[in-house]
Amino acid sequence: MFSLEGLDHGLLYGLNQGRVPAVTSFMVAISTLGGTFPLAIMTCVVAGICFAKSSLRFRGFATLLGMSAGVLLVELIKQTVARERPNIVPWAVPDSTITSLSFPSGHASNNALFIVLVLSILATVVQNKRLWWLLASTGFMWVLAMGVSRIYLGVHWPTDVIAGWCIGGLIGMSVHEWMRSRPSLDSVSVESTS
Repeated sequence: MFSLEGLDHGLLYGLNQGRVPAVTSFMVAISTLGGTFPLAIMTCVVAGICFAKSSLRFRGFATLLGMSAGVLLVELIKQTVARERPNIVPWAVPDSTITSLSFPSGHASNNALFIVLVLSILATVVQNKRLWWLLASTGFMWVLAMGVSRIYLGVHWPTDVIAGWCIGGLIGMSVHEWMRSRPSLDSVSVESTS
């Protein structure tokens, strides 16, 4: 019989069998790059670039607002669900000081959200569809690698990561639709500065 607990335990054990130091280092690097501080810097850079171009100002604002809302929602869900981190396999980084709760994965959620928002902005700027699909594929691979890294390191259950991807994707698509429904706001700011 299928159970989420069985899925969690099976995938967590499977990804943690015979860890290899080089792979562990790679997974730690991915996880670090997608952490709160680097992601906050990347979000500010994207928003700053958008603010510099009058036709993208609203998208910059929506990106900052969307990322902030996503981070807060994940934290609210973590506090509500109060799921502890996995303890059935040793963490790949035993000296880790992770103290937050497990469900959903903030790394998975925030990176999925960030990639969806960046791709939404790029869809308005990049004219070459092949280039856009290359960027989208790269973003998808990044989000996938982020989630796998959290499971590989032993700090998240697979369902934490899956929930994080879903939450980040849903918030990202909601903000994307909001950005698409308000294109005239950018043109108003252009007209008012002319």
